[in-house]
Amino acid sequence: MSEIWRDIDGYEGRYKISSLGRVKTVERHKSDGRRQPEAIRKTQVDHRGYEFVLLYNGERMKRHSVHVLVARTFIDNPENKPHVNHIDGDKLNNVLENLEWATPSENQRHALRMGLAKPKRGDANKQTKVSDSDIRRIREMRKAGAKLQPLADMFGISMGQVGRIVRNERRIYT
Repeated sequence: MSEIWRDIDGYEGRYKISSLGRVKTVERHKSDGRRQPEAIRKTQVDHRGYEFVLLYNGERMKRHSVHVLVARTFIDNPENKPHVNHIDGDKLNNVLENLEWATPSENQRHALRMGLAKPKRGDANKQTKVSDSDIRRIREMRKAGAKLQPLADMFGISMGQVGRIVRNERRIYT
């Protein structure tokens, strides 16, 4: 694929982004009369592993993720999806063909499928209603003869959920 260069929205006449994920300064004359030569910008990698570049708009520097610049410049987004997904899972592969717009849930499902994220289980999941130690207590109490409804009331969950816990259909890794 050949490299295509386009102006970066909001930085026309200053910077361009390529379909290969490279950013360059456009040759121009600065306000003080000095010549600004064309040059490829150096990028950095943030703490999450994404490549970013600092761009100056004439008043201040601003940080931009390279994959987002490529997507905004080259990929239509008729559904206004807010995230940009790396199709191959490589956060540094900012080539146009490797990027797509995604919803947060599409992005998360893709990360789980690719093995880039692991589902939070048990106490690590903020939405869990019963802790891992509660699961053990429910199982122990049921073995000792406790009825399902009193256990459900005690832990604030349904009787069906207690049954699934007791039968090891839920949270079997504890």
